[in-house]
Amino acid sequence: MVYFNEIQPTRHYSKYHSKDVRWDKVIEIILLTKNPKKTNNKYIINTNSYYILFKIKNDILYVINAKYIKWNNKNEMFKIKDFNISFYQIKKLIKWNAQIVTKN
Repeated sequence: MVYFNEIQPTRHYSKYHSKDVRWDKVIEIILLTKNPKKTNNKYIINTNSYYILFKIKNDILYVINAKYIKWNNKNEMFKIKDFNISFYQIKKLIKWNAQIVTKN
């Protein structure tokens, strides 16, 4: 559980990621997540469709990065708006692809 008094976007989020993931959606995901993964001084939230990176400094949560991952209807392939995805998502995709290969 993380504690903060305020949520603010960083310049990086505003410049590069605000068009990909709406601000209200970012806040919703942050508030609904109970235990984000901590790496060094930053936190990561991975859901089925979203990846959010943030840090907390002086009781203010700063959103650094937010990405939307879009899967097609048949789940045969994926499209990622930004190819810089987390290690956890890569492991999940490798496992998923391995299962498809064994079916053929």
